[in-house]
Amino acid sequence: MRNLNAQVESAIARIARTPTDLAARESLLSLLLTRTQYFGSFADFTSAQKLVDETEALNLDAKRVALMRAQFLSSVHKFDEALKELDEADTLGANSQSLRETIAIAKGEASQQIVEARARTATAHPSYASFTKLAAAQSATNQFDAADRSYEKALEAYKDVSPFPIAWIAFQRGVMWGESAGDDKKAYEFYQEAVARLPDYVVANVHLSELEVERGETANALGRLRRIVDATQDPEPASRLAQFLAATDAGAAAEFAQKARDGYESWLSKFPLAFADHACEFYLGAGGDPKRALELATANLANRKTKRAYGLSIEAAEAADDISLACRLANEAQRPGPASCE
Repeated sequence: MRNLNAQVESAIARIARTPTDLAARESLLSLLLTRTQYFGSFADFTSAQKLVDETEALNLDAKRVALMRAQFLSSVHKFDEALKELDEADTLGANSQSLRETIAIAKGEASQQIVEARARTATAHPSYASFTKLAAAQSATNQFDAADRSYEKALEAYKDVSPFPIAWIAFQRGVMWGESAGDDKKAYEFYQEAVARLPDYVVANVHLSELEVERGETANALGRLRRIVDATQDPEPASRLAQFLAATDAGAAAEFAQKARDGYESWLSKFPLAFADHACEFYLGAGGDPKRALELATANLANRKTKRAYGLSIEAAEAADDISLACRLANEAQRPGPASCE
């Protein structure tokens, strides 16, 4: 963590010395987004946005600047705007296929064509990057065993010493097995590995805490979340504490719920699409506002037609007593809806 922070500061200093150093600006953007990914340092989104704006104003290599903006926009889930930037970059000679595929997967548009293209790349150029990209496409198309093997190949190909990529793979395998394949036992083990490798990995701790509560290990879950809740700008640890403490400590639960509410509304005002899904979950649970949850679920579903987005929208519509909408969405997603739909 100290090394990552030092890299950020070094890139900032390098840019201060040479403002037109585009490589330093590209590096800083990647570092800032990496820090948000692991530690929920969401103020880095604001810094990243400012960095891209300032870079664009310098009239540097337009192709590379367009790719920078697309990378940032994708990170805050402005997928359609990111694709427009990629169109511009490609007209200037870029090859944005990899990021386009990643955006397609994020939008719920994964296809066997993407899997096959990434499989060819991984065969021709075996590496950590090529195997993880292949695994993401396989996972998104429900090829879970194949994806797991690709993640293992990525680990075999990884030759560096940083724990970040190893923890990231463990977390991705946990999400895949737990949320897509329905195997909580495997998910639990992978989340444990992720936090063993990187103890302050915020979302990995949150996901592990959820499974710990289901397994009756509530004390572990509460201790885990209390340790990180004030060290991150991510509202989700506070949200989960509010949920898990509701039955035993109403006062503390209310305080954590307010902390989560303040956090979500602050980030929603800046980057609404990046926080819509998790804020929706909060308002469906400890936040106690089904109508607000439905607003957020609707915005999230309009942005990406994933299974998770449909599930949240159906749950929010039912919680807000809009059964007709819940039934329509269930029919559209070809999944079970409220019993009254029948």
